[in-house]
Amino acid sequence: VLCQMSSLRDDQKEVNVTDEVISPNQTKPRETSVMHSLVLGVSCAAVSFVRGHVPLSPYPQSTHPTSTLTVYSEASVPNPADLVTLETLGGGLARTSPELYRLTNVSDLAGDVYAFWLSRMQKRFGVTLNTSFMNAGPGAILANYRTNITGFVLFSLGNPKTISGALTYIAGQPTNDLLVAVGSQSTRELLESWSIPMVRDCSTSDSLTEYHNRSAEAFSGRGVVFQLDTLFQNLAEYSIFSRAPTVEYACTANVTKACFSANGVRGGAAAEAVLDDLMQVPTLKVAMGWGPESQYVAEVGLAGMYVHASDMAHDFSPIANVAVHTACEKKSSLRNRDSVPKAPYVDNTTKEKHRVAFLMSDGDNLQWMYNVFATDPKWWGSPDRGSVPLGWTLSPALHKLGPVILDFLAETKTLNDDIIGAPSGVGYIYPSTWAPDRLKDFAALTGQYLEATSDAFGAPISAINVIGDPCEGGGYKQGCKGLMKPNKTSLAPILAQQAVDGIFWYTFGAGYSGWHDIEWDDTTAKPIVGGRLSLWGESIAGTMLGVRPLVEQLKLQLFTGKISTKTDRSDGYSLIPVHAWSHNVSDVRAVAEALTESGHFEIVTPTQLLSMIRTNVNPPLFSET
Repeated sequence: VLCQMSSLRDDQKEVNVTDEVISPNQTKPRETSVMHSLVLGVSCAAVSFVRGHVPLSPYPQSTHPTSTLTVYSEASVPNPADLVTLETLGGGLARTSPELYRLTNVSDLAGDVYAFWLSRMQKRFGVTLNTSFMNAGPGAILANYRTNITGFVLFSLGNPKTISGALTYIAGQPTNDLLVAVGSQSTRELLESWSIPMVRDCSTSDSLTEYHNRSAEAFSGRGVVFQLDTLFQNLAEYSIFSRAPTVEYACTANVTKACFSANGVRGGAAAEAVLDDLMQVPTLKVAMGWGPESQYVAEVGLAGMYVHASDMAHDFSPIANVAVHTACEKKSSLRNRDSVPKAPYVDNTTKEKHRVAFLMSDGDNLQWMYNVFATDPKWWGSPDRGSVPLGWTLSPALHKLGPVILDFLAETKTLNDDIIGAPSGVGYIYPSTWAPDRLKDFAALTGQYLEATSDAFGAPISAINVIGDPCEGGGYKQGCKGLMKPNKTSLAPILAQQAVDGIFWYTFGAGYSGWHDIEWDDTTAKPIVGGRLSLWGESIAGTMLGVRPLVEQLKLQLFTGKISTKTDRSDGYSLIPVHAWSHNVSDVRAVAEALTESGHFEIVTPTQLLSMIRTNVNPPLFSET
């Protein structure tokens, strides 16, 4: 395979990796050594399929990288049951090499964000596309793979719980057999006409029954898909590919009461069974999907499992398993070709000013990354992006789960875009709820993936955003306001990582700005910086403010001496969390320009803010170990 475009890396290093290659009879990681051999310049060099695993990584990989994809669209699959069939087929094939790619209700390769990622895979990663099935029905696609399919599992579309049961049964398939889930009569008859047998009837079953039927040992032990039964069309292929059971983390809409009752509800019987088993597995695990946030994150964390919000995304297997190519041109040339970076903000005055940095929330949300984040004009696709310094939280796990997305962001990043590791590192956790040995592993993986993300962007990414516990000890209790100050003991393993220079601390409540101070790690003297006020909603009072109220409140705090312009004091700096769902890049620009026009504020990136604090503000005495 020949290199088509630039690599995600521009260095040369030998790394020892642990790749969890999906194979029928292999359940333990396989250690191997590979060379990243990168040739810089304008000529293409050979492909090096490097996954960059470290021993702690819970992410699976295909035996072979994504090379040729058969593309189909939901528009040509009118029966939702058949969509499940194709997703399970895709997951089974991906254990060897991803071969199916699904577009969302389009009949061509335009107008769909998944088509956009597909185009990037073709142009920049050398993936070949087979579009002959774009407008074909599911029968034609199944016929194309009929010799691969060895059996089917029956479910009932009218009872979504049976879909989770079928997915769980297939995910636990331990042999070379490629099973698909079937819920339509026409598809069942088609498979039976090819003498493909039904191997299990799950039409009256559920995920708990099939999990026990398979037993915990049948699954990878490195992850779970927590998915609402009604969202069966998403993550089905990843469940099969990764050998992860699919269970719903059950709860009513009133998460603050029903999920935290005195009887210790932990997501329902199926979730409890899986979590109890994973408690016994010492390695890191990943929770795909979603649940009621505060309890869900806290409970799965007790099993050493971190969270990726991902319940509304698909095509994880083909996107995650693209090969990493060698360089065809230097990153600077690449960046100049497709976008012209706007000049960084420069303050040429000598007057002391209060330094302000903005940080966009929710970059840990992988479904946002996979869907509209990169192209929507409210966020990365905004015409105002690059006009003022702005920090973006971004999951370091994109190094593994979204290299195509990471590549695009690195290519189009301007000099005013600042990347910060999203909560709470490689995944979303409440650090104080984690056992010390598992937290140490989590921190080490975070450091590894933060370095890999820095390589992708060609610049150091050196800070992590952490969201505090809803209540002391994690979880939620009635009346808790989520205003916890940093637990420095639980943050110490993250700050001990060489790649991490500091932490931006968000309280769970008060719009992330319930704690406004700066504290210092006792061993490394690295800072932990809280949010001053938040650009969140349209309130005119409190810590969650709209555009104009935020400007006026910062001016008022400076006038009354609540904040200062002194560079050697912690009150000379303000971090402003930006709530991604209520405000956009244009709003940040409006606040930044209004503050700048006042003559008393300087807008900097979060990384610059952190560097200024480390350089100018003297931490209290600390003891070196």
